Amino acid sequence: MHTLIISGGNVDKDFALDFIKAIRPDKIIAVDKGLEFAYYNQVPLDMIVGDFDSVSKEILAFYQNEGKVSIATYSANKDAPDTELAIEKAIAIKSEKISILGATGTRIDHMLGNLNCLSKALKVGIAAAIIDANNHISLLQGETIIRRDQQFGKYVSFLPFGGEVKGMCLEGFKYQLSNYTLAIDATIGISNEFEAPVAKVSLASGTLIKIESRD
Repeated sequence: MHTLIISGGNVDKDFALDFIKAIRPDKIIAVDKGLEFAYYNQVPLDMIVGDFDSVSKEILAFYQNEGKVSIATYSANKDAPDTELAIEKAIAIKSEKISILGATGTRIDHMLGNLNCLSKALKVGIAAAIIDANNHISLLQGETIIRRDQQFGKYVSFLPFGGEVKGMCLEGFKYQLSNYTLAIDATIGISNEFEAPVAKVSLASGTLIKIESRD
């Protein structure tokens, strides 16, 4: 089951609507202000999550009165941000894949927090990614095969997540690595490109941030 989360950050309308149409998610969860995007663009929802401190009261009331969507309301004094709560809900409903829109934008603290939250899905073996009009961001462990014809953009970057990465190998890329130790402050993995139709990333230990980018 593929679950889409629409969070409250920046959402490029045209990109987002095309993306939703392309992936045809099984479930859609709106997070706080992400509810406004869903409302104005008639995106059908299965669940709404948040403390609702940044969404129009009229729009929230519409869904409350309609009574067709599950609503999980939290206190503004909660210990976890809304997007993290939505990811936990997506895990709880047995999602096999999670895509997140609206998780990037002007609030870098929120964006970094959302990136950290991807590790919740990674720990239970669920593929999860943050997507916007220019980037596709995910976390990798072990071995991953990437096809060039399925690539999000021209560039692919790899950065260490939470600590150094050992035994890193990159095959099928313009800049390849073999049994490399990627230190926490290393930037050698930025702006790589495909050289072969199929590429492979493998790690002996650690976690990578993979960012597929378009200019």
